[in-house]
Amino acid sequence: VMNTGTGKTLIAVLLCKHILSLEYERKKAGERDYLTHQIDEAVLPLCGPKMPENCGEAEWERLVSGQAVICSTPQVILCALNAGFLKMSQIALIVFDEAHNAIGNHPYCGIMREHYARVDKESRPKVLGLTASPVNSARDIEKCINDLEKTLNSKVASVVIPDSENRHVQKPRQLVYTSYEPTEFPPLYAPLKERYATFGEIDPREFEKAADLLKDLGPWSAWRFLWAVVVGAQKKLDAFVGANTAWSNNRASTLGPDGAPSAFDPAPAPPLLPELFRNFTPPDAPLRENFSPKVQVLVKFLKSKLVGADSATIFVQRRITAEWLADALRQHPDLVGIARVGVLMGINDDGAVSQVSTNVVDQVHTTRKFRRGELNVVVATK
Repeated sequence: VMNTGTGKTLIAVLLCKHILSLEYERKKAGERDYLTHQIDEAVLPLCGPKMPENCGEAEWERLVSGQAVICSTPQVILCALNAGFLKMSQIALIVFDEAHNAIGNHPYCGIMREHYARVDKESRPKVLGLTASPVNSARDIEKCINDLEKTLNSKVASVVIPDSENRHVQKPRQLVYTSYEPTEFPPLYAPLKERYATFGEIDPREFEKAADLLKDLGPWSAWRFLWAVVVGAQKKLDAFVGANTAWSNNRASTLGPDGAPSAFDPAPAPPLLPELFRNFTPPDAPLRENFSPKVQVLVKFLKSKLVGADSATIFVQRRITAEWLADALRQHPDLVGIARVGVLMGINDDGAVSQVSTNVVDQVHTTRKFRRGELNVVVATK
């Protein structure tokens, strides 16, 4: 446990170097089944596009061949372990960055509980967790630390830095916001949920996501999301009806001009967007009270920082939060003309409604725009 900016990454790099030197010696002695037959100094970055289910075992072997260190998002490693492409006994050291996230269903927990704990102690890799705080909630501190130690099979240790040196470290600033429990859903939420969840035109889980956005970001984001969901469903329905109409017309032409319509010909589907919904579009300019207190505190902080040449990266847990928080920041009246917002998130084609491209090329362009200053805010998944 070390404060931000005090050298956690340097410690990880030095430990990697030390472990690699030991592994080279063990490999020469034939004691270790390492990742490759010919280990060099290469470092391999792995993220969403290189998920094992996307590349297959042969492609995975080609990717990791010759790599001494793999820097990866945890889900990729967990999937590789689940698929059997990677074995825990092949790993000498695991470094968990932001180790306090190892709670609940986080991939860190999956790696440790489903794979690390199931191999012999002699075959287990060493574990290093890095964090500025072992507690990421308001729960009992001692219990949080004990749970973290148990999950990572490690002991929490802290470094005391003398005040003479600590004053050079920029400490993180904590922003406090009031709790927010919305009492009303956006207009038409209930009738839309009843109508479309019943007839299956929209996945009922989309309404659960809207409820989460309402609580997290406020009614503006929840309404914008619902609108995108229904418009997307309408496009799919129009395409389906159009395809079936073309098939029906072609089939009728084969029956001749006097052929009666078949009972199997599809009937025209009713429009998904009722007139009531068509006449209730979100306003172009949201009011400040349309956003949650958490968003308001964030906006106030960003406004104070973005007036100069500063930039900001905002990390969130979920893809849907990244997309619609970025949308909220673009639309907020206090940031119009100030914030130039982009989104970075992993590739996960789960069929969810999204207006953000997760194409690798587009994501690279977003990163380059941020570096050049064309964007000054990026909302990213962890």
